[in-house]
Amino acid sequence: MKYFFIFFSIATICQACVKNEREQIDIIGDKSFFPLQVGRFLEYEVDSIYYRQGTFLDSVHTQVREEILTQSKDSLGEVYIILRSNKKRPDQPWIPSSSYSARIIDQKAIRNEGNLHFIKLIFPFVLNQTWEGLALIQTDIKFDVQGETIEPYQNWEPFKIKDSSHAEKIGTFSFNEVVTVLQTDEEDILSKRFSVEKYAKNIGLVYKELSILDCNTNINGMPNSCNSLEPWRTRATKGFIMRQTLARHN
Repeated sequence: MKYFFIFFSIATICQACVKNEREQIDIIGDKSFFPLQVGRFLEYEVDSIYYRQGTFLDSVHTQVREEILTQSKDSLGEVYIILRSNKKRPDQPWIPSSSYSARIIDQKAIRNEGNLHFIKLIFPFVLNQTWEGLALIQTDIKFDVQGETIEPYQNWEPFKIKDSSHAEKIGTFSFNEVVTVLQTDEEDILSKRFSVEKYAKNIGLVYKELSILDCNTNINGMPNSCNSLEPWRTRATKGFIMRQTLARHN
């Protein structure tokens, strides 16, 4: 009986070691979907639709470039600084617009966009796993979008690994391994919040879609009907729809 107990204990320890080793391998592999290296750049085609004061306002096409410029360390560890630049036509020069930062802490991929810290990914990937992607930001924060006040992050669902490690064609690229993160998909009569991001192995973010739409029941003192039978493209009175697709990378 004593020998059986010893054998059982050793077997249990060995299984735990194998599990931990496999988990470490998964974590290392999954982190390649959020690569951080000075000199890396990603360029995107971005299409946006804006609404204001109850009507369709504008449709805008821009090109966006994000390049990791520097790496430094602080009390939390390594952090990478990203320069974001824009232009409207291919023949124009890139115009710097803002700087972001990105890092991995405690198996979480965190990206700081305009002083908003999003927990983009957690490692290792587990299908249908959820986490509070907005845990580090104030969700009732308000923004001015084309002259309208919007609260884009209220009532978001937990982030979720919707699909993991599948092949997918995005834009002009065909990727063998893509992870899809559904960040939220919530709507009622007065608001719609939808956000999804796709990451490719050894590249990073390759696709993003974001819909932040509201329907006001009163516009300039006049009553407005927010008919739930109408599609959001005609019901929306303020907000935007944005799609960002990878066009070039190194």
